[in-house]
Amino acid sequence: MLTFEFNASADLRRHKRILLRSIFHQEVSTRYRNNASTGPEKFGTLHSISTYGLFVQTRLFPEVGANVRLKFSFNGHRIECEGLVIYLNPEDDGLNAQGFGLRFTKMLSKDYEMVQNAIENYHRTLNI
Repeated sequence: MLTFEFNASADLRRHKRILLRSIFHQEVSTRYRNNASTGPEKFGTLHSISTYGLFVQTRLFPEVGANVRLKFSFNGHRIECEGLVIYLNPEDDGLNAQGFGLRFTKMLSKDYEMVQNAIENYHRTLNI
């Protein structure tokens, strides 16, 4: 199993991202659980994704600094990955959705390449 190691010092805003509702015509649901938790999985909606991480729209927050395992479908492929919760947005203020931001820490290389290619293709079509 090949995994991709992520650069922990990377700047969040240097990475192109996709608002998922701009390319998918339905919500992309995700399941997540703290790595240390044996409790039930929690559910949210994948809001945006970049090669650095993603944002999960939800009302149920893990703690900042928590290691989280996620499962979601992207471009018809099932992805399981791990990440570190780096911030919370506790309220939907009309500009920013309610949820949490996560920096990837572990993902299969083939899944990372698929996410990276989808983001590059999307931005190429926009000439960004």
